[in-house]
Amino acid sequence: MQTHDDIAQAMRMRFGPFLESQVNPGAVERDEKGTPFPRDLFHDLATEGLLAFHMPKELGGGGADALNWGITLEQVGYVCDDGSLPLVLGLCAAVCRTIYDSGRADLIEHYARPMITGHCVAAFAYSDGADAFHFKSTAKRAGDHWLLNGEKMLVTGGAMADVFMTYLRNEDNDLVVFLVDKTDHGVEVTPIEVTGMRAAGLATLRLHDVPVADWRLMVDADGLSHSQRFLNSRRALLACGPLGRMQAIYENCIDELNEMVRYKKPLTQMPNVQVTLGRMFVAIETARAICYRALQRVTDGVSDPIFDPVTSAAKYYVTDCAVSLVPQVMRVLGGGGYLKSRRYERYMRDFCGMLAGGGAQDIIEVDLGMRGVLDAERRKMKGVTRRSSGRWRMR
Repeated sequence: MQTHDDIAQAMRMRFGPFLESQVNPGAVERDEKGTPFPRDLFHDLATEGLLAFHMPKELGGGGADALNWGITLEQVGYVCDDGSLPLVLGLCAAVCRTIYDSGRADLIEHYARPMITGHCVAAFAYSDGADAFHFKSTAKRAGDHWLLNGEKMLVTGGAMADVFMTYLRNEDNDLVVFLVDKTDHGVEVTPIEVTGMRAAGLATLRLHDVPVADWRLMVDADGLSHSQRFLNSRRALLACGPLGRMQAIYENCIDELNEMVRYKKPLTQMPNVQVTLGRMFVAIETARAICYRALQRVTDGVSDPIFDPVTSAAKYYVTDCAVSLVPQVMRVLGGGGYLKSRRYERYMRDFCGMLAGGGAQDIIEVDLGMRGVLDAERRKMKGVTRRSSGRWRMR
């Protein structure tokens, strides 16, 4: 039986050489110039089998389950010096699977199948600058078609995307979902500058009386639940790339410390340094454990599709660990850790994108607290109480 380590090693050997030779060399330049990944890269990723690894087998994809896909994204984060890649890969696969799950043959043929080969790149256009009940982006009937208007902020992959899975408010004040093509009349895509993940091609999507036919209406009611299912399924996977990069940073830090001599001894022999490394190890292993548990729940079909507390906790915890890891590394490395050539500042900027991406940390705290209260009320309704001794009993 394969262990998680076996799977990780196999994925690293399978995709590592391609990532090291084709993606890593341009990472620094893409970050400095804010240049998104070139479109040709998606064809190469498809040829290597990485782009379609999690996509449905019925479309020609690899059909990997959530856990195996998460471990793969973790290894991409470990090997790849550009943290944007696991983010974009995960997004493309998620939108493809969402379109496939719609069961619509026309949408699958027109959009999902070309995604497998890298000929179509998709983005998730949701953020509106307001909560879902007050979206300013609208869809209105106009004869035999729809007219779409609005603005979507911070669209990951927007600068490279051919199609946008777009959430808008209809005339009944309900959220609906359209597939909007970049080439549609009235579509404007504007790249935006961000602090980190600069190769991910974040952009603003503006819609000016965009005419869209009925067949591209993918969800005609309750788009809010649809968005929650999409975001919930993404959270643990979103954390996998940074988890792999944390492991790489940790190992690289030890290698550098071994070469730094103080008082005739490598810094790795200093107790205070060993304590810091021990804390890093605990944080990374704990983050990996909760992340894998969340992914296993999805694979086993027991995850709550709307809001799974373990999945949200995994994203929250990995984010906190990642953001706190880099300052620890810079402290033990001293001035060397502050050098731009060491790239730690870039990793820190990338990690900070997780503070808001996939659900802001503060909002996740609130949601988890609310979930705890609701669970307590459900236990009470079922007649389950807790004695002061800590033992549970049925009333």
